[in-house]
Amino acid sequence: MKKQLLFTFICLTFIMANAQSEKNPKLENPKMKTESTSNIDGDILKNPLVAEWKTPFQTPPFDLIKIEHYLPAFEYAIKTAKEEISTIANQKSAPTFENTIVALDRAGALLNRISGVFFNMLSANTNPEMQKLAQEISPILTSHSNELYHNVPLFNRVLEVYKSKDKLKNDEDKILLEKTYKAFINSGAQLNETDKEIYNSLSLELSKQSLLFGENVLAATNSFEVIFPNSEGLQGIPENALSIAQAKAKEKG
Repeated sequence: MKKQLLFTFICLTFIMANAQSEKNPKLENPKMKTESTSNIDGDILKNPLVAEWKTPFQTPPFDLIKIEHYLPAFEYAIKTAKEEISTIANQKSAPTFENTIVALDRAGALLNRISGVFFNMLSANTNPEMQKLAQEISPILTSHSNELYHNVPLFNRVLEVYKSKDKLKNDEDKILLEKTYKAFINSGAQLNETDKEIYNSLSLELSKQSLLFGENVLAATNSFEVIFPNSEGLQGIPENALSIAQAKAKEKG
């Protein structure tokens, strides 16, 4: 769960393509061996964003990730996260810190991982295709976030645990419980159904406008330039920076 769902303020449009299907020793998803695949598209388990990362320190296999991998990976990860959240919300056991708060904190780990890769790439190495894709993924993630925080049975379980917060001995546990509870409250968990619809509408619009704002700032930054006809005013700038600037100036004529 965590704040991966708040990544929704930066998101995406893209035509879904098939995930990578060729065998690669770096990519092997343990679910392929231990879980029934009757309802799972085998190709998605070979998607480099979904498969287990057998890389040093489990770093993303950037050499294998292609733009067509993102959308199907997000869709699969959201489906998985919904199933995890449903299991937590509808379990028959009485709510406890472990079976509700800790379980919720661990839910959506795959979605969190994929979001981290995509949004870091969108920020650090973007291109028109990535920006277009962000326009499609943004409302999907926002809707998923709203659905999670407006899940009544789930919030009731969180609330029950929160009422007994004084029983927790560990400071880290208390902080996690407090953050989880406030995330629900601040995301409209206690609103009536009419106000939840208003919240959903506003948050979707905010995610789109925030993304557009970021794109406009990037475009303005990239287009900004100052012309120096001579060396006056350039004192103190390192020689290597001046060389790069001169090369760029020549490039632009």
